[in-house]
Amino acid sequence: MVTVLSGSPCAATLPTDGLVLHLDASSLTQAGEVAGGNVFRWEDLSGRGHHVAQDSVARQPAFAVDGQNGLPVVRFAGKAFLDGPAALKEGTKELTFIAVWKKADAGTVGAICEQAGPGIGRRASLLAVNDKYGFNGQNNDQHALLRYRPGQFTISILTLDGTGTVRLWHNDNTGGTGARGFISHKKHNLGTKAFRVGAKIEGGGERLNGDIAEILVYDRVIAFDDVKLLNEALGAKWGIGKEDQNGKRRVYTMPEEEINREPDYTSKVPQFTFSNTLEEQKKELTSNPLLARFAVSRKEILKDPHHPLYHFVSPENRLNDPNGLCFWNGQWHMFYQGYPPEDPRQHWGHAISDDLIHWRDLPYAIYPNPEDCCFSGSALVDGDRVIAMYHGTKVGSMVATSSDPLLLNWEKVTGKSVIPYAKPGEDRLPYNIFDPCIWKKDGVYYALTAGTLPEGPGGKPVRAEFLHRSADLATWEYLHPFLEDDQYGLVGDDGACPYFWPIGSRHILLHFSHMSGGKYLLGDYDKERDKFVVTYGSDFNFGPVSPCGVHAPSACPDGKGGVITIFNMNAGKGARGWNQIMSLPRLLTHLGGDDIGVEPAGDVESLRTDHKHVDSIQLPANEEIVLDGISGNAMEIVAEIDPRGAQMVEMDVLRSPGREEYTRIVFQKNRGYARRDAGRREKDSVVTIDTTYSSALPDAASRPPEIAPVNVGKDETLKLRVFLDRSIIEVFVNGKQCLGVRLYPGREDSLGVSLRAQGRNAVLKSLDAWQMTSIYGE
Repeated sequence: MVTVLSGSPCAATLPTDGLVLHLDASSLTQAGEVAGGNVFRWEDLSGRGHHVAQDSVARQPAFAVDGQNGLPVVRFAGKAFLDGPAALKEGTKELTFIAVWKKADAGTVGAICEQAGPGIGRRASLLAVNDKYGFNGQNNDQHALLRYRPGQFTISILTLDGTGTVRLWHNDNTGGTGARGFISHKKHNLGTKAFRVGAKIEGGGERLNGDIAEILVYDRVIAFDDVKLLNEALGAKWGIGKEDQNGKRRVYTMPEEEINREPDYTSKVPQFTFSNTLEEQKKELTSNPLLARFAVSRKEILKDPHHPLYHFVSPENRLNDPNGLCFWNGQWHMFYQGYPPEDPRQHWGHAISDDLIHWRDLPYAIYPNPEDCCFSGSALVDGDRVIAMYHGTKVGSMVATSSDPLLLNWEKVTGKSVIPYAKPGEDRLPYNIFDPCIWKKDGVYYALTAGTLPEGPGGKPVRAEFLHRSADLATWEYLHPFLEDDQYGLVGDDGACPYFWPIGSRHILLHFSHMSGGKYLLGDYDKERDKFVVTYGSDFNFGPVSPCGVHAPSACPDGKGGVITIFNMNAGKGARGWNQIMSLPRLLTHLGGDDIGVEPAGDVESLRTDHKHVDSIQLPANEEIVLDGISGNAMEIVAEIDPRGAQMVEMDVLRSPGREEYTRIVFQKNRGYARRDAGRREKDSVVTIDTTYSSALPDAASRPPEIAPVNVGKDETLKLRVFLDRSIIEVFVNGKQCLGVRLYPGREDSLGVSLRAQGRNAVLKSLDAWQMTSIYGE
């Protein structure tokens, strides 16, 4: 069956088989459906009687006489919408929505049309969310399929078929395109409360701010030939399409096979295959175009006065999480999320070091495709190869291996995801897929994928970590949530970037919470049940993740019972050509019980130059002592202080002469929480980094003080190792705690160091200071 497309300057036919609703603004009449410039009724032209209307004048959309191509449109704003009976039957699984519409802005959510009923998933709508739009099924969505252009009329033809496949054809005056997505029909049973135009049904929100010219709804999936016909007819009628060389507007209907084609995420960054001997690789690197590019970029970004001298920064553009830290062929390898300027999706950047301090750039190691982005993961040295396991966005967990001397060539196992997302129409997976880590036990590979379970108070999420195992890296079996007796996190912590390794006679799980930052769990690995029995947990940062806080870890065993870890540090000020830096590597050891030791790792002493020493001096109560000759913004300070009876001892660094800028390191003995375990009754001490007055720059983000507990014995003195590097400070305390934070002094003379005891005298037993040399050369 066919009918005539009403109001068309060049009439065309359209299919009527399965047409259950047809609203055409060009058919509205001033007498029967419009009053006072408002539309109170919009008649359904399908013959099914699914008219939409609005009795409330305050909620009636406007009738715009000359809306598009000389034809009227219905204009929605504020509280306006039109309601009618359900056009589709209960449980409909195949449908087509067609709309000619325009949204005035890209910063809001707006429902063009929808049918819904009460309950999760009982909804089908054409929905625009910010600058993208698509299908919405309420927690069963594909509403970010394509971009639209605010203020420009769009022809949208959306189909949902019986497999849960959503296809969207799009045309506007810049051209045509298409996209595909999937929903689960097991979660989608269309309700029949009403059909609404211009707003969401349940709650009345998500109102459209824009115009609608025409809407058609079918209770079937229309064929491609019909899609093409409708695109051409609606484009001609409403004057929509890209101008050709003769000035005529034409639409483009993307073929189904093109829409169905899997996306090609091949990187635009040059990729190289290297030889398999060390000498050949070294020779090839001397003429590698990427390394030449990095050298030019590094020279430029080093001009920034806040660029560090001895903390690692990506050679170009920003970086994010460190990944896959490992020791291979006598050298340390650090990978990280790099963002190449010509294709700023996450690739695994790569650097190598002999001493964990002096890093040399290598070309990008792992490139996207079939994944969209290479997110975080870990590395396992497995005999004669290194295994990297990481999160590939849009596909699942990926595994890649390398065995060459410098880990330059990587091959992806199976060429696709080894722990994939559920396929369209399948049940939801019982585990999350995100940021995996990998280890080996009894010849079998084990992996955690980060995530949560809704088992916290009130059904709120708590971290779980999901365990999988494999004999061959290609096929993985899900076992169960890994954590047991974990009471040491906050509700909402998600356990991202996990790293699970032995530490002394125990095990440690380092991870990152998108809510509260870098954390760890200490406990025992029950290898019979494959469970991690948690006995303690604590933090690596003691304030918000950003600005300026500790972010995600990467970690590996040091081969002596300890664990080496490194973190990326969030920025608090914009930077051109670079942003975020890596912390110094830290060596974690098990001191016994629940106590973890933390010290700088690697040959940090090799950076020292221009040594200055201060002998023992009294620190009179309530008097600031400025240390003569001790100054700098890229230095190491080692100090031992006996607090005696002082209420507080303080070291100020990066201090300007007039104290306009300064950063406080504060120690308060036995002023923390009481320890009630293992028969202890003493209180922890507290160490604080306060950057409140670190910068007078207007664009340097402020941050609450970083406050951390540290167990300092009754007769133990305070021992500090302070590392300053232009825009970062890291403070190691008595080998048991470390605090790190970013900061941005704005004055060139913010270089001084001072000490103060509060309330009673204290004693500086000794202080040594060194200027630190650059790891980047001159």
